[in-house]
Amino acid sequence: MFFIHKYTWIQHSRNLKSVIDYVIRQYTALKIQDVRVYRGATCGSDHHLVKSKILPFRMVKKIDEREQEEKTTEVKYNLDSFNHESVKDLYKNRLDEKLVQENFESTEEQYNYIIDCMRSASEEALGKYAKPKRRVPYWWDEEIEEMIKAKREKDNKFLNIKSNKSKHEYKTAQRIVLIAITKKKNKSWEKNGTIINTYIGGSRSTESWRILRSLRKEKTKDIISPITLPKMGRILCLTVDRRKGRILTNIAATIRHSNKNRSFSTEDQYERSKTNLPNPEK
Repeated sequence: MFFIHKYTWIQHSRNLKSVIDYVIRQYTALKIQDVRVYRGATCGSDHHLVKSKILPFRMVKKIDEREQEEKTTEVKYNLDSFNHESVKDLYKNRLDEKLVQENFESTEEQYNYIIDCMRSASEEALGKYAKPKRRVPYWWDEEIEEMIKAKREKDNKFLNIKSNKSKHEYKTAQRIVLIAITKKKNKSWEKNGTIINTYIGGSRSTESWRILRSLRKEKTKDIISPITLPKMGRILCLTVDRRKGRILTNIAATIRHSNKNRSFSTEDQYERSKTNLPNPEK
C-alpha cells in the first residue's frame, strides 16, 4: 500500500504500473518537502496528478508599529445587487434609519459619521463581496457541481474496488457530466448571442464586448431574451447568400476583363469563336 502513491501511470486492463512522471527543479533556495501522486484528481488523462510541497524562501521584513496601525482594511461590497430595485429600496431605507444625527462639533466628525452609516447600510443591504478562491466557468452552477461531486465519488470507488460494476458506474457518471456541460454551454451562448446581436452596429456596440469579457469572470450575468435557433439559421443563410453574391460578382468582373483583352477583327468572328464553328473564308 505504500507504493500506491508512487505510481504515476496505471493500466488496469493489463495490470501495468510505472513511474514515468517526475518533478524536476533547479538549484534554488526553494526546498521540496514531499512529492506524491494524487489518484483522486481528475486530469483528463490516464496519468495521475503529481504534486510537490515546496517550502518557499521567505525574507523577514520588520514593520514599523506606526505603519501597522495606520494600515486600513479594504472591504468590498456586492455592488451587483444594485441591479435589483428591491435592493435599492432596502439600501435607501437602511441609510435613512441611520442618518438621524444633526448636530456635530466639527466637519471631520460629520464626515466620519456619514461614512460609518454608509458602510453599515451597505453591509446590511448588499453584503460583503468574497472573491472565490478559484475561477468558475460561465456555465458553472449548483447542478453541475453536484454532478461532478457524484462523478468523483464514483471515481474514488473505482480506484478502491476496481470492479467492472464500479468502472461502468464511473463511465456512466462521466458521460452524464459531459452531456450536461454541453447543454449548459449551448444555452449560455444562445442567451449571450441575443444581446450581442442587439448591440452590434448601434450606439451601444461596446456592450457586446463587455458581455464577451464577462464570460471570463467568476460569475455570469443575467441575460434575457435568448436568441432562437430559427433566427440563427436565417442569419447564417444571409451570410452565405452575401458570400455567394460576392463570388458571382468577382467571376463576372473576371469574364468582362478577359473579354475586354480579346481582339477580334469583326463581330462575326467573335460569335463564331464562341460556337467553335469553322470560318467559311478559310
